[in-house]
Amino acid sequence: MTSHAQDTSPEAASVYHQALMSRSPEERLRMATRMWSTGRRLVESSLRAQGVTHPTALKVQTFLRFYSTDLDEATLARIVAWLRTTG
Repeated sequence: MTSHAQDTSPEAASVYHQALMSRSPEERLRMATRMWSTGRRLVESSLRAQGVTHPTALKVQTFLRFYSTDLDEATLARIVAWLRTTG
């Protein structure tokens, strides 16, 4: 698991949290979905710029970019093997 830098003051974090919680659950879900989609497109674009173009390789490398620091090696290997078989 990774630790995250704390570069936001507690006051700013509180204002942000209050603003976020003032939105409906549906709007927060839409925001999260849009952020996820944007992040995925950025990662895929970066991988393509590095020469990763095969769809399966793109899928594997995208997965690793997102989760390589969150899962243990055995779990990563199992998921990568599954991604490669489902092409």
